[in-house]
Amino acid sequence: MFIKQVRRNFSIKERLCKRLEGKMRNYLMLAVTFLTGVAFVVYSSNTASMSSESHEYHRESFEANDAEIYDYDVDSFYLDSEYLEDIGEAIYYEDMDYDFGDIFEELQEGNGYAALESKLKKYISKYNCQFGIYFVDLESGSEFGINAEEEYFAASTFKIPLNLYVYDRIREGIIDADTTLEYTEEDYEGGAGIIWSRESYGKTYTVRELLRLSIVYSDNVAVNMLLRYVGKENVKNYMREMGGIVVDDKKNLSCPRDMALYLKKVYELSENGDPLGKELVRNMVNTKFYDRLPVLLPKNVKIAHKTGNLIGVVHDVGIVYAKRPYIIVVMTKNVKNERSANKAIANISKITYDYVMTQSERVND
Repeated sequence: MFIKQVRRNFSIKERLCKRLEGKMRNYLMLAVTFLTGVAFVVYSSNTASMSSESHEYHRESFEANDAEIYDYDVDSFYLDSEYLEDIGEAIYYEDMDYDFGDIFEELQEGNGYAALESKLKKYISKYNCQFGIYFVDLESGSEFGINAEEEYFAASTFKIPLNLYVYDRIREGIIDADTTLEYTEEDYEGGAGIIWSRESYGKTYTVRELLRLSIVYSDNVAVNMLLRYVGKENVKNYMREMGGIVVDDKKNLSCPRDMALYLKKVYELSENGDPLGKELVRNMVNTKFYDRLPVLLPKNVKIAHKTGNLIGVVHDVGIVYAKRPYIIVVMTKNVKNERSANKAIANISKITYDYVMTQSERVND
């Protein structure tokens, strides 16, 4: 169980955990029982075909009936948004390293974002994996990075520049968003997504629908279909043209600095009223993965983001539409415990949000 035994002299944290303990226990018992049965079926039928980039997880209801299928991560499992809102704060808050109410004064004493950078460096120093972080204040343009130009396996965060490239070709009239592509055996890839588990070869999808699936469900088959159509080499060249410095034609690599660059273009397109930019933001907001950047932030804060998972790799990169909007990119490598990495990313997101809000209040006073 995530919640520790409550003792006398309850702290605020312990009282929160206690209130939610009963509800958590019921939810988790049902979830674990169901997941165990479904996991056995999925594992038995798909182990041979699961690729190394199949560790992102999703939940999707079949159209034909009410059955549900889960594709789950090595060391964590999918939580839908309603469930996560109920228990997410308790899961993560128990292990929080800082009482945010106590550090506001220290944060406010910093010059610009130097204090935030220092606080994040201190926070990640206790982990034995490597974190790469990039932050951009979208109002002032202030930014900083930590291990931000080192190489990381991009995993599914690559789907952001892929979407940008295809949407640019649609905008230019080179690609028709309603063009249909056929799902072929060549496109098959297990893991994240819904096409591989629901459809037979020969099913057709429009380019626009494949773009949506690639973000909302992180669908690997949708990505393979799009890359077959537009050419992977064209996407990699596009990443370089945008200013990407970690781009490899044979490997799926990137860095936090580059991911922030791609996210900034997403933000600018949407804010300038571009309908395709708005469509991409909408898909990123509606993603089915909630357990990192969003989990500790207020429910009314919109976050357009994309997760990424591989063995030893846990990412979340996104645009936080707070009163003072900003970009936060967190990438990792050499991760030993994925749940711990999820928690760390959630805490990094919380530290950043609280700092930005404090800075915003100081400016407005």
